[in-house]
Amino acid sequence: MRWYWQGILDTFRYEGATALFLRLLAKGLRPFARVGLVKLYRTDLRQPVASHPANTPIEVVEATEADADQLVAVMEGYFNPRGGLGRGWLLRLRPRVVGRFQRGWRCFVAKAGQEIIHYNWMAFDWADSLEPELGCFIVLREGEVFCLDGYTREPWRGKGVHTAVLSEMLAFLRERGYRTAYTNVAVEKKSAWKTHERLGWDLSGIMLYVRLRGAHRTWVWPVAGTLEPFVEESPPPVAFPERSRTRG
Repeated sequence: MRWYWQGILDTFRYEGATALFLRLLAKGLRPFARVGLVKLYRTDLRQPVASHPANTPIEVVEATEADADQLVAVMEGYFNPRGGLGRGWLLRLRPRVVGRFQRGWRCFVAKAGQEIIHYNWMAFDWADSLEPELGCFIVLREGEVFCLDGYTREPWRGKGVHTAVLSEMLAFLRERGYRTAYTNVAVEKKSAWKTHERLGWDLSGIMLYVRLRGAHRTWVWPVAGTLEPFVEESPPPVAFPERSRTRG
């Protein structure tokens, strides 16, 4: 129960009253359907990227497969803020992390000393654009990248860590000739979408999705703008090689 109330307080503190209402509404509907509002963003990587240092001492570096165990430990907070996922669940998460590296995905992290306090992934081939079980995908073309799963551990939130890491990622991509980056952010995650808008990302659309319990598909509607390219119904038959391997 303590974790439940702490989660409510954290949401109100970092995201505001509207976000808290949306999260409680989604939680209340969960026995009947998965419902969500998602903001869709894109940015032109051909434009200069300004540096945004964090308000706390950190080091931004690219993670490797050797960091998988530490990433899994931090990702537990992303997937289950209350903790207690269990050893079996964590053992299944590690192959998922390793698989991302083996597909050519890249991960930037912020470190405080030797401790990873934030991570953010980049996909270059295709990825789930919503939660994996919802069956919506983004399939990327040459020169495109999808930024996803950014997460900052609790003690370092509100200190510009996400903004600092994301600006480093965009500079990295621009130097390697990528043209367009995409991301999506749940409407209730105000601090996350504020970060992207602070860095000049353009809002391209807002998506409403509904997955009724027991249904075999997810319904999506454009509340504003366009839903492209976030609503492919399947990944490519054969995943193509990640382009960054040929770009250094």
